[in-house]
Amino acid sequence: MLAVDFGTSRVKVAYLNDGIATLAPIGKGNLPYIPSLFYLGREGEILVGDEAEDMLSHDPKGVVETLKRNLRDTKIRKNKQKKTPQELVELLFKTVRELVHEGLPHIFTEAPTEVVLTYPAAYTTPEQQLIQTAAQNAGFKKVELITEPEVTYPV
Repeated sequence: MLAVDFGTSRVKVAYLNDGIATLAPIGKGNLPYIPSLFYLGREGEILVGDEAEDMLSHDPKGVVETLKRNLRDTKIRKNKQKKTPQELVELLFKTVRELVHEGLPHIFTEAPTEVVLTYPAAYTTPEQQLIQTAAQNAGFKKVELITEPEVTYPV
């Protein structure tokens, strides 16, 4: 089972390794994260994570930087492409499954099918349903949602 934190700036993935939560090396150079970026290209291509970050210097207008904050948008438009937030989140979760399977084949002999997803406490039911459906469409058979902790400040 995986735990995925789809953050505003980074996506991190953890798994249990001998009972210890361990971050998966899913990023460039075995970093334990990928950027929460998407790229909608002029030729119809869609890139996620490190590949999307690489496009910041080539075609910054095609990069989607704050999808997590825009899940209620009906469409994301870049480079004359239109995608729903759910389509992009689904691609992110597919990519995460592949990166974990490819990067840790000795632990995940197949792409994982169970996931725990964190989401902001401010997310409403439609946003929660969107990430759950996207995870299921990406191949996760069992999806559990957990609210991220809220930060409170002393008054």
